[in-house]
Amino acid sequence: MKSWIVAALLARSAVAGPIFLAEWYEFGFDPNHFPSVAGCQPADPSGVPCRAGTTPLLLDTPPWTFSSAGVLNLQITDAFLPGDRFSVYDFGVLIGSTPPVPVQLAMCGLDPNQCFTDPAFSHATFQLPPGSHSLTVTVQPAQLLGEGFFRVLAVPEPALSMLGGLTLLVFGGLARRRSRRTGADRRHGNGIA
Repeated sequence: MKSWIVAALLARSAVAGPIFLAEWYEFGFDPNHFPSVAGCQPADPSGVPCRAGTTPLLLDTPPWTFSSAGVLNLQITDAFLPGDRFSVYDFGVLIGSTPPVPVQLAMCGLDPNQCFTDPAFSHATFQLPPGSHSLTVTVQPAQLLGEGFFRVLAVPEPALSMLGGLTLLVFGGLARRRSRRTGADRRHGNGIA
């Protein structure tokens, strides 16, 4: 599969850049966009003035529209301070929400890798089927302003995983059979020339 997903025209006639696999994208929320999240300025001129995260990839104006030939995992996480929750929609249909977490004194900064693995921060993974996608996100905020991140990851093909496992079993069985036969030949005086 290619290392990126070709982005299509957005509903608002804005053009999205390509959504690259395994890259974190930053979005923001504030009272002006509530309950929806927005892209970050300057990528989204009417978006949220996001704080710079550890990733330079800022999302433009939602919806974020792309297509994929294979199954994808969408990972989404809250950032900076805990307590915010997100609901993700594909063509307006809810695909899932991140779980509630208590508001507490914790900080993961704006590093999406750290935030996604920190249990104090609301995060989740949702599977997207092959085909076209038009993502929007809403927020249940604990703060007035904030940021979050999402990324899209390719899901390994089960057939390839099964084929790899089957190959290992076949070669392992052949090696074991050969080992047994060689041992039996030696025990019975049938030396191998």
